[in-house]
Amino acid sequence: MRCRDLPRNVAARMSDSVPTFGAPLEGREHRPRAAVYAVIRDAQRRIAAVRTSLGLLLPGGGLERGETLVECLRRELREECARPIAIDRQIGLALEFFETQEGAFEGRHVFFEARFVGEPKGVAEYELVWLDAEQARELLHHKSHAWALEN
Repeated sequence: MRCRDLPRNVAARMSDSVPTFGAPLEGREHRPRAAVYAVIRDAQRRIAAVRTSLGLLLPGGGLERGETLVECLRRELREECARPIAIDRQIGLALEFFETQEGAFEGRHVFFEARFVGEPKGVAEYELVWLDAEQARELLHHKSHAWALEN
């Protein structure tokens, strides 16, 4: 199943058992946004993040129509970090309500533990930043990303 395929009422019911960060903004329509992110640690246990216009995020991003979670994660890491990855395990799902210049969103964030394999290929879309665990918990823009580090 693809995260995007979840009907809104299912996502609402899931919020009872799935960690939820933030709250819907009153009077605003929140568009569902399915996304997948990677928790990647280096040999020193630092966490990979990318510097975006929103701030620091775990590498990953939104699903495109027809993509599976794994296909999306591999594509996003190629684009954002110019690196291939190996996916070790699924960490979990969290919901996060947030707003950008594009509007208000109900983020359906799926997290995987992964690792870089091989050398960078091409030009990365974003700067790769390595953070220790405390820095990552403080600096990651989405609170759901900090939650994923602990699971």
